[in-house]
Amino acid sequence: MSEFSRLKSVVTVVDAGFFEAREVLGTFYDNQIKSADILILNKTDQVDSDRLEQIKRVLCDLNPDSNIISTRHCAVDTDMLLGFSAKPQVRDPLENHFHHHEQGGFSSFACEDRRLMDREKLDRFLDSLPPNLFRCKGWVRFADGSKLLNYTGGNYRYEPGDGEHDTALVFVGRNCDEKEILKDLEKCLTGE
Repeated sequence: MSEFSRLKSVVTVVDAGFFEAREVLGTFYDNQIKSADILILNKTDQVDSDRLEQIKRVLCDLNPDSNIISTRHCAVDTDMLLGFSAKPQVRDPLENHFHHHEQGGFSSFACEDRRLMDREKLDRFLDSLPPNLFRCKGWVRFADGSKLLNYTGGNYRYEPGDGEHDTALVFVGRNCDEKEILKDLEKCLTGE
């Protein structure tokens, strides 16, 4: 692809509301921050001002040359992103030891089912997920219609659907007990 394109800058999104992921992901997380030209510090509304300043200091310590953009809902002007120039030095992304394909204990797994989901049971299930399960996204089929579920680091929300969908969820975590999580999720399904 380098024959047809060039990498102008690397953009990394940092979740202020779940910055504790850094403790679980360690070097993998830090390398993403260190290799970025632009850091989008998202969900700034989920932390108080002292915590936000603390996070910004950590980001500056890890990558003093990056541009930090504070946002909510990743609302960033794309012209601003595309207008930033990369750092003056030529950087080889491989020298940052970015391991996109390394398993390193990370796992992703999915669940699909046509039966309806009980919302109260699903809420309790989501509230009980372990901290090493950091992402879940997909469709949930409730009696009152399908909703898009977006779960990140203990916080979740349902968004209106665009029609009827069967339940189809993808989970991402590190060293998760997939069988146990899916067994607990199955308890949220109704017989319908």
